[in-house]
Amino acid sequence: MRILFVTAEVAPYAKVGGLADVAGSLPKALQALGHEVLVVMPAYGHVIHDKRWRVQPISDEFFVKVNENWFAKSKLYRTDATGFP
Repeated sequence: MRILFVTAEVAPYAKVGGLADVAGSLPKALQALGHEVLVVMPAYGHVIHDKRWRVQPISDEFFVKVNENWFAKSKLYRTDATGFP
């Protein structure tokens, strides 16, 4: 099975509460069962600039339409420093 987690926080990158613990451990458990897992989280500045996580850009900047009058500048980054992308 191919599984995509979209979450506001993932331990150890960004942690406020229990959601980060689940989003940081469940993907590893699912990988161990043979599933293909990808986790998506906002690119918070403190994560992007922390050398421990070896974050690499994987796209050019692009715009995401938020509403009729506002487009947010975006970019995709990748790391697998904790064992899952």
